[in-house]
Amino acid sequence: MIALMGAMSYMPFYIQRVQGLSATTSGLFNIPMSIMMIIFSTLVGSWLSKSCNYRLFAVVGLGIMSASMIVMANMGSVTMAAVSLIIFGAGLGFRMTVFTTAAQNSAPASQLGVVTATTPLFRNLGGTIIIAIY
Repeated sequence: MIALMGAMSYMPFYIQRVQGLSATTSGLFNIPMSIMMIIFSTLVGSWLSKSCNYRLFAVVGLGIMSASMIVMANMGSVTMAAVSLIIFGAGLGFRMTVFTTAAQNSAPASQLGVVTATTPLFRNLGGTIIIAIY
């Protein structure tokens, strides 16, 4: 969660202030990350329904996100920033699907809607608190 909020708030700032691009352009850099999240969330959901191995997908997602953080730590151009966000979005697609599915499978069928709504609520609430602290 900290990584998501950090990347979503830091990268536009980096692109705008350090690289000197416009605010609109820096905001547009989040689009490839969102597209990769959508693509990989769909793929992982399909793969997860076939294998039911939560840990594998959580660890793979963590590895992908870690790789993107290494790229972010060594970036020196706008191209590297875009590449790091694309890789990061793929990792987020792995992680968010796994955690939502695990939460849904831990609840009784009568509480499925509550669990499905509560998961992103606390994800967003945690992100808001983290951004406020840092």
